[in-house]
Amino acid sequence: MEEQPTYGDLQKRVKELEQQLEEKKEEYQQLKRIFLSHVNHEIRTPMNSIIGFSSLLADNDITREQKQLYLSYINNSSESLLGIIENMIDMAMLEAGQVELQESSFSVGGMLEELYARLSVMKQKRNKDLVALLLSRPQEPAELDIVADRYRLEQIMMNLAENAMKFTDRGVIEIGFRLKNENILQLFVKDTGRGIDAGHHQMIFESFRISRKENDPHIAGSGLGLSIVKSLVELMKGEVWMEPNGEQGSIFKINLPLKQDSLAAARSEKKGARRSFLDDLRLGSRHLAI
Repeated sequence: MEEQPTYGDLQKRVKELEQQLEEKKEEYQQLKRIFLSHVNHEIRTPMNSIIGFSSLLADNDITREQKQLYLSYINNSSESLLGIIENMIDMAMLEAGQVELQESSFSVGGMLEELYARLSVMKQKRNKDLVALLLSRPQEPAELDIVADRYRLEQIMMNLAENAMKFTDRGVIEIGFRLKNENILQLFVKDTGRGIDAGHHQMIFESFRISRKENDPHIAGSGLGLSIVKSLVELMKGEVWMEPNGEQGSIFKINLPLKQDSLAAARSEKKGARRSFLDDLRLGSRHLAI
């Protein structure tokens, strides 16, 4: 018969739990202060850019080329500011349990093609000339229709791809999917960028965590992207994790459950859709951007 804990044992355990709770609360408040300080900087930077270049546009002596350049700066800063605000709203809604999935039937390959096109534009805007983009599909099925929330799945993949773009100055960023088995769809984003320390693989998905040094001038963003990814994947009853990509870079993988009736259409092609760089260049394929 197991020995029952004494009143003293229970008191000791309660004190330990209270101490752990206080430590967690203190850590949370510290992370929150760091986050708010960081977001304050991230919001002020594009706002100052918008205000500054808008003022310069009022100068009648500027050339047409200067006007176009200033307008491009304003547009880029506006997109950056909108992204930060959207992330903050999404995180608040997810934490409040106010996000509802809107499911519909769509092609996974088609969704990734659209994402690939958006990433190609982003690559050009960020002058990532030494980064190649690759869209990878399995041989079977090369095309797959599923029933899920397309908008949220696009958001998940875009957040991961944007994260890869931030940390990759040269090399390859690859997005793709495969059927792990008849019940699991796996999507992935690979990069050959700076990578993430092994001790941070789980931490990066937490709220208010920023996976970089505070004084790193190369990386911008609110630090909410990966936390939103994790929350949305869990809302879809899936799982997301990060692995090293060989000696350099990272791989983010997502497993999503497939309902039996969600495989609306699946067909395989005799030739695999994943091509080499040279094949894509010869064929003029849209699936490679260099």
